[in-house]
Amino acid sequence: MSRRFPTDYLSAQRGVPVLLIAWSLLALGCAKSTSETQSNTIASTPPMASAAIAMNDLMPKLPVYPGATLAAAPTATVSGKHVASQVYTTRDPFDKVYKWYQAALPANSETAHETSQGQESADFTLSGGTKQQSVSILKTQGVEVTNITLTVTGE
Repeated sequence: MSRRFPTDYLSAQRGVPVLLIAWSLLALGCAKSTSETQSNTIASTPPMASAAIAMNDLMPKLPVYPGATLAAAPTATVSGKHVASQVYTTRDPFDKVYKWYQAALPANSETAHETSQGQESADFTLSGGTKQQSVSILKTQGVEVTNITLTVTGE
C-alpha cells in the first residue's frame, strides 16, 4: 500500500502525531509478520539496504529509551527524501518516557507537546545540514503501550 504525503507533511507540527500514528499502525502490522518473511523481504529489496546504511549512519545519535522494545523499522521515500524509522514500545507511562527524553536530548529540541482528549504526544527535532532527526512519543487512551518513533530524514 502506497500513500503520498504533501511536501511539508513531515515538518508540519500538527502532522507529526498523525505520522506517528501511521508508523505505529504499520509497526503493529509488521509485528504480526514472521521473522522469516521479514528477513526475505529485507534481503530481496535493494532500497532496504540503503535504508539500513542510512539508519546505521544516523540512528546511533538518537537515544533509545531503556527497556523499550523494537516493534518495526519502516523506511520510505517521501517527496524525494529518504525516511528511516525505528518504532519502539514500552509499558512505561507517557510522563516517564517524556521526562527521560527531555533529559537525554538538547533543551531546544522539543518542538511540540500536546494533550488532547484521548492522547498525549511530544516531538523533539534535531536538524543539521540536509538531515533531520526526530523523536516522537505517543500515548493513546485505551492502548497499553507508549509508542516511541525515532526518525531520520535525509537525501
